[in-house]
Amino acid sequence: MRVLVAGATSVPGIPLLRELNARGHDVVGLTSRPAKTSQIEQEGAKPVVADVFDGDQINAVVADIEPEVVVSLLTTLP
Repeated sequence: MRVLVAGATSVPGIPLLRELNARGHDVVGLTSRPAKTSQIEQEGAKPVVADVFDGDQINAVVADIEPEVVVSLLTTLP
C-alpha cells in the first residue's frame, strides 16, 4: 500500500515510517524542511519537501504520489 505520512519527522512520525516500511508498504514522508530528508530516507521512506500551507504544492504532491492512505501527524501551526 502506498502511504503518505505528513509530519514524517515528528516524534510519532519516525516510528511510524519505520513500522510501515517494516511491513512492506511503499512509504512517502512529507516534511517542510529540506534538512530533514535524510532522516526520512534512513527509515526507508521516500522524502518529499512541501509547504503544507500551500494548497497547490500539496495538491501536486498528492497527484504525483497517488497515495492510498494519508496519515497526518502535523504539529506545526502558523
